[in-house]
Amino acid sequence: MQRFAVPERFAAEIERLMRHPVFSLKQPEEATDFARKNGGLLVGWNWSFIVLRPSGEVVDWDPPSPPETVTSYSRYLQVLGAASQIYPSLFGFIPERPADASSCHFCRGTGAAVSTSRQDLRCPMCGGLRWLPAKAQQVGQDGLPGSSSR
Repeated sequence: MQRFAVPERFAAEIERLMRHPVFSLKQPEEATDFARKNGGLLVGWNWSFIVLRPSGEVVDWDPPSPPETVTSYSRYLQVLGAASQIYPSLFGFIPERPADASSCHFCRGTGAAVSTSRQDLRCPMCGGLRWLPAKAQQVGQDGLPGSSSR
């Protein structure tokens, strides 16, 4: 069960982007089919498929495992941060850093992936936000913030 609310205009923007994608990157047909079947916006398709739904839910699929719907706030923020790099209109939905948030320990607060010198690759832990919400300080077994609440 989802424990956070997204603004109504967020849902409207996701639905708009689903109808009118703003970029022309080549996406595998399997990935676009997955997004369509799961009612969301495709935001990742490299080694796994990631879909962001208008409700803020995230659907992760790493074949051959079955898809998993994730409703944690920290995963939503992580995906929203990364998605805003592809879909700039989503940037305005990233909340201000809360006072109780801490700098991401994985990227040391840079927002960039630490295993590469490319600055355009976002940190897999914070999604490029540079911070983690207080609830996400305990890392789940798969290394994602807040993933223990799946």
